[in-house]
Amino acid sequence: KQISQIVKGYTYSENDLAEYQGQFLSFDHHSSFNKHSCSSALEEINPRIQQARAVLKEADVLFISLGSAWVWERIQNKQIVNNCHKFPLSEFNKKLLSYEEVEDSLNRIMSTLNEFAPQLKVVFTISPVRHWRHGAVDNMHSKSVLHAAIQSVVKNSAKAYYFPSYEIM
Repeated sequence: KQISQIVKGYTYSENDLAEYQGQFLSFDHHSSFNKHSCSSALEEINPRIQQARAVLKEADVLFISLGSAWVWERIQNKQIVNNCHKFPLSEFNKKLLSYEEVEDSLNRIMSTLNEFAPQLKVVFTISPVRHWRHGAVDNMHSKSVLHAAIQSVVKNSAKAYYFPSYEIM
């Protein structure tokens, strides 16, 4: 989602933010973007998208490190979030993405980037950080889903590569 929004030059508005415990925040962004006013949050988020867009347009290589196939889906609108911002867990469903969902998402990323920056090569990695909160078996299941999807994308795209950071660690 973030790559698509960067490529499109998406502009966040008040409708994209939530207010929680006196902070305005985006479920798509890190908590460092949280601010005490809506306008302040948007003044942090929107210029960064434009900056990222300009850098991405000229880049030769983009590294994308995937951490987990486990996601949190907001019950209110069925949107997968990048950050729960310590909202009550009762507002989210925990979900393991399927191989097909991950593969489709990575293929969309490659297609979007190929159109936007044809010179760009994408190096995928799997983060070696273990997500123990999901348990050892679920962590390995998640990492295997990511690995299989990445291998499919790399096999089918001349501009996609895999760096074995997970295996090295």
